[in-house]
Amino acid sequence: MYEVKYREDKNRIYVKLEGLMTLEEAKEYDIAVRGCVDQATLGYTFCIDMSKAQPAPPEVNDYLASLRSYMAAKQLNGSSMIVSSVLTKLQLSRLIKEIGGIFNVSQTYEEADKYLDTI
Repeated sequence: MYEVKYREDKNRIYVKLEGLMTLEEAKEYDIAVRGCVDQATLGYTFCIDMSKAQPAPPEVNDYLASLRSYMAAKQLNGSSMIVSSVLTKLQLSRLIKEIGGIFNVSQTYEEADKYLDTI
């Protein structure tokens, strides 16, 4: 399960992931996130909540590689991830480096927003 939204007032994309993402769901997610990236202006920020997500299978990570490139091309300024699992933190840290900008790991939306508001 995923939720994706764009907040124009913050020029920020919010993503919430739960459970294990399948390849079919990744295809829908890709379209939804690209739509938000298209709404964002250069230098946007990105907040992803992975606290209830399971690490994605390799085929999902491979499929989403083009999305990470797409996000980077729009000059992502910074991102914050909300995680509860060390394994998820390591996996996501590696992937977020691919989209550029600076990033932070938080445990709540409040912490993530506070960090991203300073960028």
